[in-house]
Amino acid sequence: MYETTYRTTCGIYVFAEREESILLLNKAKNNKLDIPKGRMENGETELECVFRELEEETGISSIKLKDGFLFEKINEKKGKRKWICLGTLQKESPIILSPEHTDYKWIAYNQMPSFHKKWMRDSWKQLNSYLGRIYVKSK
Repeated sequence: MYETTYRTTCGIYVFAEREESILLLNKAKNNKLDIPKGRMENGETELECVFRELEEETGISSIKLKDGFLFEKINEKKGKRKWICLGTLQKESPIILSPEHTDYKWIAYNQMPSFHKKWMRDSWKQLNSYLGRIYVKSK
């Protein structure tokens, strides 16, 4: 658990290995692309927050975290912190969207979507680099 006064948002990039694609959600309030994420609650760890938000927003409960990927961004001025990890689906499961989202899509990890937030673009670049190293080695 991160002990500061930062408001922490935790999220996860959901990776489908066979398709080499990442799950993205469309937010209902502005139709912008997003990942499963949400604010950390009192007494909750980052991973507890990630698993709770993932299940609440997508219905996904079977995921394995990937070692070696973590995106963390602190905005001192706004008192906010982003904590984003990566997980792989363990089995195919239907996506059950929460009312916060209107749609979802799978996008190849090496294609940059048009994100409206800089932290999302930065985290996607880090993700692309990480997955690119893994898949270049395994092919």
